[in-house]
Amino acid sequence: MVNQRSIKKSKKKRRIIIGTSISAVLVTAFIIIAFLSNYVGNFTISLIDYETRLALSTSPDMEDTTTHIALKGFNNAVPYTKADIDKASLDTDIGGEKSLSFEISDDQEASLYFAYTFFVTNVGDGPCYYYYGIKINDESSGDNNKLISDAMRIRMYENTYTKDETIDSMTHEYIDYIRYNVESSTDDSLNADTRSYLASCEEEYDSGQLKYFNDSSTIVLSDNQSTKLWPNEVIRYTLAIWIDGDDPDCEGDFFDNNSGIRISTYVGSENAEE
Repeated sequence: MVNQRSIKKSKKKRRIIIGTSISAVLVTAFIIIAFLSNYVGNFTISLIDYETRLALSTSPDMEDTTTHIALKGFNNAVPYTKADIDKASLDTDIGGEKSLSFEISDDQEASLYFAYTFFVTNVGDGPCYYYYGIKINDESSGDNNKLISDAMRIRMYENTYTKDETIDSMTHEYIDYIRYNVESSTDDSLNADTRSYLASCEEEYDSGQLKYFNDSSTIVLSDNQSTKLWPNEVIRYTLAIWIDGDDPDCEGDFFDNNSGIRISTYVGSENAEE
């Protein structure tokens, strides 16, 4: 098991080469390619399906299953806060992109966060275990030697969907993921706001609401044998990514034209006995 408390490091460039082979246990995967930088290309969601056990859709009725979804890029990302994300209604039964941006010029926008809701179901004959992972495929900093992932926060909602659920009956369970801060909330040399932020992270970690990135390219990997997905059962996922403005690493000129990160997110399955 990889230690989740990954120490933050500043490097001029981090590049990860993705091999063409795939683990035998990963029989199905949905890949979300997300780009964050000063200006980036497209988001895509792709399906790699070897046993036709899982299906992906942007609607809860699963009538429009697909293997590929193309989305617009995450442009000019600016810092946002967890408190603001908490107020946003991101995790609903309406699938698709829910990103928030604002116009900064006639032909340019700035992005506060990226969010996307999608649904996964088991179309096989028996139950399977399911899990999700998030991987940094490529990351580079600019002249400021700062990495986007040092101040990036990822939230993954994962909830069972039922057709008869209402707004009041819907659950919105999620886990936040960040890179571990080496600073401590008890460090008197830090300002009060930073100590308060670090203390809240420690409390969230202790409660299980927050986890730290793994010290590997796969920064997030959920438990792959905790819950069974039964045939025709539907799981609602909402992925949210933003630059955490409260993080002590998010200060000064955080981006420049060379800053960038490419992230892939997947949902996979493993065999499970009935």
